[in-house]
Amino acid sequence: PAMGHAGSVRLAVAVAGNVVYNRTLAVTESVIVNSVYPSVASTDGGVRVTVYTSTVRTNANLECLFGRAAGVPATVIDGGAAVRCVAPAARRAGEVDLGLRDRTTGSLSLTQTKFAYVPHIRLVRVSPSIVYAGMGEVVTVTGRNIAAPRRLRCHICGVAVVPKRWL
Repeated sequence: PAMGHAGSVRLAVAVAGNVVYNRTLAVTESVIVNSVYPSVASTDGGVRVTVYTSTVRTNANLECLFGRAAGVPATVIDGGAAVRCVAPAARRAGEVDLGLRDRTTGSLSLTQTKFAYVPHIRLVRVSPSIVYAGMGEVVTVTGRNIAAPRRLRCHICGVAVVPKRWL
């Protein structure tokens, strides 16, 4: 195949004019994982994740690999600039490597990125339940398994809010 394209090539090795090795080799795409959004999910899984990559074929048969869990099907989107998959459940919280595998050839992405699982967060109360626009009010969120991981963000009306203080 042309340089940089998938296909197969014939490889022959000769010593003193005698062919000692003659095989067909499969050539696969070199997929590079650039980033992932979101990069954190509950250990319950079920979160739709977008993995941004070097361009892949729109008909590529890929799967996402979250750590050592079984691969999950991936759909190529945005003309091959990204793939989308659903994060599987995890046995425990922590960071895992997230990569891609071609389901046809078994080849792995050249790079991976980090993906974090956090314990299932259960919100118990948000206080106050009514705030006034432009007043800079303090909102307290209480619940279980709320920690201060660097990737946890609050969103109010679609706007990310960085917590001033974790209690």
